[in-house]
Amino acid sequence: MRRWAWGLVLTLPLWWGCAPALVRLPAGPGAVAPGYASAWTRATAACRGVRVLTAAIGVSGHVGPQRVHGRLLAGLARPDGLRLEAVAPFGQPAFVLVARGGRATLLLPRDGRVLREADPAAVLEALAGVSLSPAGLLAALSGCGTAGATPVTGRAYGDDWIRVGLEDGSVAYLRRVQGVWRLVAALPAAGGGRQLRVDYADFDAATPADIRLSVAAADVALHLQLSQIDLNVPLAARAFQVDVPAGTQPLTLRELREASPLGGPVSGHDGSRP
Repeated sequence: MRRWAWGLVLTLPLWWGCAPALVRLPAGPGAVAPGYASAWTRATAACRGVRVLTAAIGVSGHVGPQRVHGRLLAGLARPDGLRLEAVAPFGQPAFVLVARGGRATLLLPRDGRVLREADPAAVLEALAGVSLSPAGLLAALSGCGTAGATPVTGRAYGDDWIRVGLEDGSVAYLRRVQGVWRLVAALPAAGGGRQLRVDYADFDAATPADIRLSVAAADVALHLQLSQIDLNVPLAARAFQVDVPAGTQPLTLRELREASPLGGPVSGHDGSRP
């Protein structure tokens, strides 16, 4: 089980090298930031309007001790539509993951295995070390960092940083870049003890093309580069379904998790280390 579960990621085509270090986020209590709500609104104006996103995604980094290099084709749609295909150099994809209505199906065509009726965030955690719902992944890829949308607190760190607390418990960090507030990092709300951190490094377009996902407590660091991005182009319901060939053998979420070097879910509020 360990051989094929990580083989499906590790045998994908090589992409690019090491990503730059993450930005050091401000710490401490800070000062009251009276304009935090308007700064948040301006920083997330573009991503909050994204309802559908499709893209090719280059992935590099590591999940625990395992190096990860590959390419995904992604399609996401509000409120909970997800399709991810791991593109192989030739032949069938390494995996196809689809989700809708809170349930996911993972097909491993080369191994003839299928996981049905699973929690999408749990499947993503087992595959890639990060626990994100389809809505959370759409928010991360579109530039909002977190699916939380309502700011409730704001603390300033000098003139160029604001830490925004969101209604769902998520935290976002805004930085003034060339006079414009930008969302540079987010800690999505979760339970447990392993915090996911989302970082953005480029601001040349409304939708970021360079994203980092990291979980310090689980030693996960993934660098995503997006290309061929399309926004708000409707996807048919068929996009969130997968044809399972006859004779495909069942796979359990426990088997998939046991094949991962992490061996458990990723969630919570930690994340001080990139």
